[in-house]
Amino acid sequence: MQEEERRSSGGETLQVLSDAEYTVNLLAQGAKAYWRGWGPVADPMVRSVDTWAEMQLAYLRWVGKRVEARARGVPIPQTAPPANLPIPFLPP
Repeated sequence: MQEEERRSSGGETLQVLSDAEYTVNLLAQGAKAYWRGWGPVADPMVRSVDTWAEMQLAYLRWVGKRVEARARGVPIPQTAPPANLPIPFLPP
């Protein structure tokens, strides 16, 4: 595939998003391993890392869907990124 074709199809952007997802997961694993070393007192921090990672991944997936839609020529609605993810350690 030619470079310009790949750009217009969103392939380059999707690869960057895939790399970003990998980075988020890697950082989350490392942070949780660190906090688990503190024992049970750090459980809220482990849960907050999980929540942070879920929010980052949800945003990356949202961007990816929009890139794919644009590559297919589908009109992209003006919607906001996901903001309704629950925070498990806070009361509703």
